Amino acid sequence: MNPPFPQVLKLTQARFMNANLDKPFRLLVVEDNAGLNHLICQTMRKAGFPVEGVHESPQAISSISDNNNVLVILDYKLGDENAESMLETLSERGLVTPFIIMTGHGSEKIAVKLMKLGARDYIVKDTELLDRLPQIVQRVYNELDRERRLAEAEAALRETEARNQAILNLLPDMIFKTDRDGVIICAHGAEVQLSQSAENLIGKSYRELLPKTIANKYVEHLSRTINSREIQVFEYELTCDSKHRLYESRMVASSDGTVVCIVRDVTEIRKTELALRESEGRFQLALKKAPIIMFNQDRELRYTWIHNPNHSTSPDKHLAQTDYDIYPRQRRTN
Repeated sequence: MNPPFPQVLKLTQARFMNANLDKPFRLLVVEDNAGLNHLICQTMRKAGFPVEGVHESPQAISSISDNNNVLVILDYKLGDENAESMLETLSERGLVTPFIIMTGHGSEKIAVKLMKLGARDYIVKDTELLDRLPQIVQRVYNELDRERRLAEAEAALRETEARNQAILNLLPDMIFKTDRDGVIICAHGAEVQLSQSAENLIGKSYRELLPKTIANKYVEHLSRTINSREIQVFEYELTCDSKHRLYESRMVASSDGTVVCIVRDVTEIRKTELALRESEGRFQLALKKAPIIMFNQDRELRYTWIHNPNHSTSPDKHLAQTDYDIYPRQRRTN
């Protein structure tokens, strides 16, 4: 179902953004006076605009149906019809296009009415018509071109924001931005770590959200970040949902005076690191009690690790060397 006619006409600007203005758009002159139609077309061609002239509403609708990358110069009176009825027919067919209205003397009220319905401009058919029309058309074209470029920039911005949001959604980290006083401006990922929505954090400070000792640590590193302009990294422990967790926080100052903070749950990482250190300790203890020589070599047969319980020679002397480097006579013998 099509929206009401006035509402559709107000969509003219948005619909025209789909037109390709990189290519010269054409003008369509809809004027039932053949002589005036010819003069207008001739004037616009001399001004450098591709132009087509038609005399009746059905011809105009057919032309727009074939190619709606068009700016219509439309006479209000078209025989027994008027511009409103033609525009309504176009809107019913989904063929809304920008237009300039031409009116006779004493028809300014009609022109104002059509301007409210989406007309880009109107011009009175007087002795100055042919002199003024090229300037009006050029101005309207420039407006449409600016609007198209703005719409493209906004679409690109929305696409970038959507892409960035998709990337953020993949990150397990909490990311937020604060002002110089530690008041949160925007946040992401708070649901997981603080059991609060990002919206609930906006406008709140560290001291309102965190225990005093942790909040003080944040404020301290916030000050260091701003003053030194260097990345600050620190860790702290926090109990969330009855679970004891360890977090790493990284702060960096932005050029606009704000500070971006990335908070990562490093509990499992630290547990793994501790387990590796303990495993390494047990391994080293086992080596000390083992009465055998053990070593590891890379693909080039260079020693990367040596354990020699007899201490007849220092293992470190042979690291990154091959047997040929250590025993050069063996190379000559072979």
